[in-house]
Amino acid sequence: MTSMSGSRRWLGAAPWLVFDRGAGALLDGNGATVAPLERITLEQVWQAGSSSKALAVRHPDGRVVIARGNPFGDSIDAVEHALRQRLGTR
Repeated sequence: MTSMSGSRRWLGAAPWLVFDRGAGALLDGNGATVAPLERITLEQVWQAGSSSKALAVRHPDGRVVIARGNPFGDSIDAVEHALRQRLGTR
């Protein structure tokens, strides 16, 4: 999480979900472990009231939407591809 501190200042907001590859854990914004990375999956889910899909992280206690597509051209495919490559997740 050390590298995130610089990003926090730049973004102006604290992270609410962290994929900590070094620790092998999915962390919440407070640094608490949500789930081990081997227990998470990425999935495309439908958004209510939209023809676009959202990208969600499913973990043992539920799921968290991390990206929302836009029917006018912004897809979640690039985000999903990048995460799958770096996390090696299904």
